[in-house]
Amino acid sequence: MNEVDHSPTYESASVESAPTEEELSEKEVQVEEALVEDIPPVVEKKPVQKTRIPQEEDTPKPKVRSTIAQQQEAARKILNESAGIQNTEKPVFQKVVSKKDEVVSDPKPAPKSTNTGKRIPAIEFDEKVITFDTIMSGDVVDYKFNFVNAGNAPLSIESAKATCGCTQPSYPFIALNPGEKGYIGVRYNSVGKKGKQKPRITIMTNINDDPIHLFLDGFVMEKPKVEETEDKKAEPTAEKSGN
Repeated sequence: MNEVDHSPTYESASVESAPTEEELSEKEVQVEEALVEDIPPVVEKKPVQKTRIPQEEDTPKPKVRSTIAQQQEAARKILNESAGIQNTEKPVFQKVVSKKDEVVSDPKPAPKSTNTGKRIPAIEFDEKVITFDTIMSGDVVDYKFNFVNAGNAPLSIESAKATCGCTQPSYPFIALNPGEKGYIGVRYNSVGKKGKQKPRITIMTNINDDPIHLFLDGFVMEKPKVEETEDKKAEPTAEKSGN
């Protein structure tokens, strides 16, 4: 019989060459990438906010401010309601006094306005006093007080009177229309007069009841006495002798 050889047989193994540095570095990179892929990503956990149910104690209550005026108004309303009377108070307005409304302690009288909307006459004299200087006793002089109707209605001279018989006034008897002119004539007789003279003439018109006064002002000189001459004395004796 043939004997079987039970001794182990060895195959010839090929001797592998050692890995280079580049291969080693590539393997390290692959291993690191594999590790990174296997690690799960880290998720940041946010804190969970707990919702709190609001309660009555948490709700802010409005603050009530009480003033004296509001208290008085509330008390007034309560009194009115209890008495059955409605509050009918009205606002009080104070008058603002301006400088125009100030009271003047000693006001001057306002000038009278001739234009009041009514049709009234008006008389204006050129002069109310005429001076005749010095005249001799016995002289008779005439003067005129000129005037114009300055109103807007007819003017009538109702009367003209003097203080003595030595002065004789005259006036127009016909009414003068607005703008028309006239005069008061005065004749003064100085017989028996001497010294300072100032006769007055009083005029009344249809304007009102106020009189208008006109004056003549002058001096009257007394005439010197004439002495009789001897010829005048001899005339009566001659006549007697002729008879």
